[in-house]
Amino acid sequence: MPEAQSGPPEAGLAASQLARSIEEYLTDHPAAAVLEDGRVLFDMRTARYAVSEPHGRCLLQLWSDERNLIRTVRDSAARAEVIFRKRSTDLR
Repeated sequence: MPEAQSGPPEAGLAASQLARSIEEYLTDHPAAAVLEDGRVLFDMRTARYAVSEPHGRCLLQLWSDERNLIRTVRDSAARAEVIFRKRSTDLR
């Protein structure tokens, strides 16, 4: 997965590239977990997700029996077996 640069949206990956990267990562890593502030929010073995590109933005929606979450993804960077969003939600 290509590394994206920090900064304004035009400096990072396009929404379609971000969406494709997220889809590929979650397909390749079905046992991933989504963390926020070091806490597991979603175990992707049981959670569901949707990635879309409304109005040129990459939108990630996650849901399970316990909660749901929607985040706009503006940038990402791949490191080893982890995708880091530039905010506090990480996909592992």
